Amino acid sequence: MRSLSHLFLAVLVLLTIASTAHSQLRRPNDPVNDMKKQREDLDRRQQDLNSLELERDRQRKGPDPELLRRIEMIRNVKELGESSDALVVAVRAPEKDLFKDTAKLADRIAKTSKRLRQDLIFGKSVSKVEAIDFPLEGDRLIQLRQLAEKIDRLVDKVLQNDFIRTVDVELIEQTNKQLESIESQALSLRMLAKHKD
Repeated sequence: MRSLSHLFLAVLVLLTIASTAHSQLRRPNDPVNDMKKQREDLDRRQQDLNSLELERDRQRKGPDPELLRRIEMIRNVKELGESSDALVVAVRAPEKDLFKDTAKLADRIAKTSKRLRQDLIFGKSVSKVEAIDFPLEGDRLIQLRQLAEKIDRLVDKVLQNDFIRTVDVELIEQTNKQLESIESQALSLRMLAKHKD
């Protein structure tokens, strides 16, 4: 792609030079007109040179880091939503692979939530989140379903926030707290799903 754009600009410069030379040969020499043409030719060449330099600088710098951060956040938000929906479906599945699948999805939700929290504070280290201890009494399947639905509701709240494009500190802090809660509950759900009866 780079070489194609450079080739295109080089051909454009050559055509400009050739057309200028051809037009000067056809017209009678007029000193004022010649100077004006030379100045226009120099201006065009300078513009072409400037555009080549800008293109080179743009390619040298690489992509905008802020844009890359936002793209990564959008991917993580999408993954969080999809994983949350899959978790709700997984806890409703027959018991054959329910606990294994549920534990994997809960782990993915916790990791995605942590990445989003890091992205929110521009890659700085985030506070460690611990799983909430649940009493392992009663029906484990009911506890898993309730916790999965609670996580899904929290994820839906996070998805409603427009925290990716905002600079509102309060909204970012609120989203960060919600993501901490999601991560903590996902870790708890994973622990509950892996618990042997």
